[in-house]
Amino acid sequence: MVTLTTNGKGDFANYFREATITLTEPKNYSTEGVVLGKYTVEEINMFQAEVIDDDSVIFTYYLLSNANRAFSADDEELGESVIAFRLTNDGKLEMQFRDYDMPPFGEMWWDDDFDADMFAFCSVFTKEQ
Repeated sequence: MVTLTTNGKGDFANYFREATITLTEPKNYSTEGVVLGKYTVEEINMFQAEVIDDDSVIFTYYLLSNANRAFSADDEELGESVIAFRLTNDGKLEMQFRDYDMPPFGEMWWDDDFDADMFAFCSVFTKEQ
């Protein structure tokens, strides 16, 4: 069991709950992504490609047993959530939310089917000194 404690307020801080975190199979990775194993993908979506100069971007996927899927400080809809982590070359932790692929979350930039290449929603964490 892992307890995630946030030190902020608002929609993002309200996402996390006490949860069991386990490895899970990749979800919603980019179409050019290369699955490296049961839980990892080498990938880069179009938004990252414009700003990342890393030679290799490898994400490991995890399942949170509990999160506020409403993603709102004013509402609560508890359920499982898939996230992906990677360490950047400069030592930061990048976390991407990977299972928010249905309305009403986000905008529908794709026509009929969900397009992971057109979807990016993440946060970057910097270690405090």
